[in-house]
Amino acid sequence: MSFTLLGILNSQAAGGGGASFEHLATFSPGTASSWSITGLGAYSDYKHLHIRATLEAQRREVLLVKFNNDSGSNYNRAGLMSASSNGDSPTSQQYYTVSGIELPEAMGRPGVTPSVMILDLIDFNSTTKPKILKGYFAQIFYDEVRRIFQGTGNWRSTSAITQIDFSIQGGWASTSNTTFAIYGVRA
Repeated sequence: MSFTLLGILNSQAAGGGGASFEHLATFSPGTASSWSITGLGAYSDYKHLHIRATLEAQRREVLLVKFNNDSGSNYNRAGLMSASSNGDSPTSQQYYTVSGIELPEAMGRPGVTPSVMILDLIDFNSTTKPKILKGYFAQIFYDEVRRIFQGTGNWRSTSAITQIDFSIQGGWASTSNTTFAIYGVRA
């Protein structure tokens, strides 16, 4: 038996056969408005990457994700956001061709509530397929506004991902509470 985490099999949690889900590294950018996770080429034994993060910044803001320092218009993003302050759930669908995959207001606020984010990078090492990013984040703010975002993005490149670049739009900095845990998934 295996558990499915955003479409990636986690046999380690279930103790069964199938794909192997292994912790690779933990990372904290400290106080920075942009940072990169580099050296991903060293994980060539893995088919997919799974990233769990706690995000906190000086202000609630958009987090931009790019790969291999590519800032061209080579990305697409589609998503569904639900926001609620009184029990209702207005939603919006978004589709963009952009110069990075935007995660709207992904950064939580300090002393209030950080955001929780999960990202899956499908076939990140492939040199024959464009890269797919699946993401989810959730927030609850001091004013009781709740936000959930589920989305996908793709990087229209067949290059293997060796670096993930993050930046907070507006130039705001992350706090020391921002952390990333990176997991590899073997096929």
